[in-house]
Amino acid sequence: MTGSTGKPNPLDKRKIYVFIMAGVVAGLSPVLMGIDRLYIPVLAGTCVLAGLLVYKYHWVVVLNTLLLSVVFFEPAPCDMLFVPLFIFGIAGDYIELAKLQGCKVVVLSFILFAILNTLQLFYITDMEAGIRYYVITLYLIIFCLYLFMYVSRKNMKGLLMAYIVSGTLSALLGVSAHIGVFPSLLMYDQYRIKAFFKDPNVLGPFLVPAVLMLLDDMRGKRLIRYPVWVHTILIIINLLGIIASFSRGAWLNLAVCILLYFALNIRKIDYKSVNYKRLLIYAAIVAVAGFLIWNYGLSHEMKNFILSRLGLQLYDTDRFAVQNAGIRLALLNPLGYGPGQFEYAVMDQTGVHFSAHNFFIRLSAENGVAGFGIFISSLVYIFYRLILDFRRERSYAVLTPAALLAILAGTMINSMVIDTLHWRHLWFFIGVSMANIFPEKGEGSGNTGV
Repeated sequence: MTGSTGKPNPLDKRKIYVFIMAGVVAGLSPVLMGIDRLYIPVLAGTCVLAGLLVYKYHWVVVLNTLLLSVVFFEPAPCDMLFVPLFIFGIAGDYIELAKLQGCKVVVLSFILFAILNTLQLFYITDMEAGIRYYVITLYLIIFCLYLFMYVSRKNMKGLLMAYIVSGTLSALLGVSAHIGVFPSLLMYDQYRIKAFFKDPNVLGPFLVPAVLMLLDDMRGKRLIRYPVWVHTILIIINLLGIIASFSRGAWLNLAVCILLYFALNIRKIDYKSVNYKRLLIYAAIVAVAGFLIWNYGLSHEMKNFILSRLGLQLYDTDRFAVQNAGIRLALLNPLGYGPGQFEYAVMDQTGVHFSAHNFFIRLSAENGVAGFGIFISSLVYIFYRLILDFRRERSYAVLTPAALLAILAGTMINSMVIDTLHWRHLWFFIGVSMANIFPEKGEGSGNTGV
């Protein structure tokens, strides 16, 4: 039952996968029997998922991307879904393992980083926290490399659209909580929204790439083939979500992304064709709306809260003190304290249990000079290749090099005020960037410029 090339017929492969999943379902049945009412729904859901993985694999990848914004418990739905997704990706030849050879610098850096984390497990103090942190890091590296191997010019649009939809729905849900829609579920406290995230400081930055992608798509319309006003509405929704998260890191992230994006594209702006009158009208509308909302739409308590978010908070002093302690720890132990050990090491030194709130300080303190150098070198190389492609006016499938540069740069700036190593969307865009920089053989990318 093979074709002329000696390879199994795709239909035969699908039959094999169906039998495998049937075996899995049969094996789970005795376990699921104890779930009582959930037995039939779980069994039916498993069968549906099995069918989708066999016959509509890309739909499941899109669903996994949509679920990136549903992370209020661990492991999140997208994490659990990724397991069969990854297994079927290998079994069904949906991912191009050969692509790893085309990006040896980054792949080797990730492998070395994972090996270093593994070795550090042998001398960590808090074993439970260390193993948990290590497993999450390893999973996200695999997730990133999976995206790199799977994403191509043909399927990239669906994944990026799914991300925009995921972000927009999160922003809508969060903002609607302010008018009484499930506030206990969707709000972090009386003022800040979180949607289905644990923390508004993650929700806000999650929405920033959606804004950048929509801005980038206004000209080429490769993602949304509708009038520009559709892009504008979606951007406004996501901007409202970022504002309502009241995450200062997200605000800084957004500012850096937009400024860098327009700085990179300043030469492409046709100033003669710009309708300055219309821009002034829009600016006036925004200014009037802002004035009315501030004076008549917000309570006195909300105004005080907004003003307080624009300055330093009382806990910022503690954060700076802990970060200084983290720098001292990194200098005292160049080998690093191991994955997930920052809080324990700081508490041992200062008596305070506090997170680093700085990706770079945590990385250097936990993984030492070697780990810091290995991981940062991989990011530097990705930035270098994106800059190179931008200067060559290389055309990507959907996004431009400028957009990816801005998204990653904004996240790195955000990383100076929060731990971002375990942000799924950071690894998502690292993987997407790698897929654009190092396309599979035969895809090409042209030099037409965007």
